[in-house]
Amino acid sequence: MVCPLDVPCRISGRVQDISLSGIRVKNRIPPSPFEQDEDVRFSIRKEGFVLEGEGKVVWTSDIEGEAGIKFTQLTDDMRGSLEKFLGSVA
Repeated sequence: MVCPLDVPCRISGRVQDISLSGIRVKNRIPPSPFEQDEDVRFSIRKEGFVLEGEGKVVWTSDIEGEAGIKFTQLTDDMRGSLEKFLGSVA
């Protein structure tokens, strides 16, 4: 789930890529619902992995319905969980 910070909402999509610095998400139905430079909050839950925080949309692709989101706020616990997850899939 990814939502603009100033709007209570729930937009579901799929994480296409994830790294220590950000994620690429694909909206279920194009176009991308986000604007470049938009601040968003996100929640990712998958098979025992949970990641929640805030980020900034750094690029969008309306044709593909995708957006690149750079993490701007992750708690230490969330960063540790992400590092552990990335280490387990490497």
